[in-house]
Amino acid sequence: MPKLKVSPTEQQDRCIRAKINEGLEMQGLTIQILSNITGIPLSTLYGRIREPSKFTFGEMRVVGKALKFTPKIWEEIANHGL
Repeated sequence: MPKLKVSPTEQQDRCIRAKINEGLEMQGLTIQILSNITGIPLSTLYGRIREPSKFTFGEMRVVGKALKFTPKIWEEIANHGL
């Protein structure tokens, strides 16, 4: 069977998941610690990572701050898949 082309939304979701996972690794954090830092309930955070398009702007902002996202990372997230 031929591979289906990945939609731009799915490409951006993959990018967001990758950047969050990279940020967790670089900061030496776990999802549980990120939940405590951001105030986002653990179950909500897992759901948002599974479906990044469900993140609110405020949630992404606090996650990015906790993971020390640089302007370059924000730009990559914004432009990936577009």
